[in-house]
Amino acid sequence: LLTKPHDLCFGCLSILCLNVRGLNAKIKRTQCLDLMRCKNIDIAFIQESHLRVGDIPHLQDKVYKVAASTSGASKSKGAQGYFRSLIAFVSIYAPAVFEDSFFPGLTKELLSLSEDELVIGADMNAVFDLNLDRST
Repeated sequence: LLTKPHDLCFGCLSILCLNVRGLNAKIKRTQCLDLMRCKNIDIAFIQESHLRVGDIPHLQDKVYKVAASTSGASKSKGAQGYFRSLIAFVSIYAPAVFEDSFFPGLTKELLSLSEDELVIGADMNAVFDLNLDRST
């Protein structure tokens, strides 16, 4: 894959977050699933998959199932959450252009969840330091 995985382990729970910059090529989908199996990932958050709704099942197998998904009408955008364990999670893809209502609405939704265990994976389209985090 073109991006580096960032994986965390909370006890025996292994979490992988990937920004894949598109998974329309079969080889990239295979590499993604292989990476998840190789690292023994329990939960994977896939950002910027660029998969259409009808193509989302192509990125799952006997081990990893799509737990939640969102995508655009064309081959753009998209985020999926895959799991191997039973756990509640939220995958967030924030708007690239700031919207006043997004974060207050997100906060309200997150606070309304009653699950004891909650894992959040996100592409917040935000930076910590504008001098360090830029695309040019």
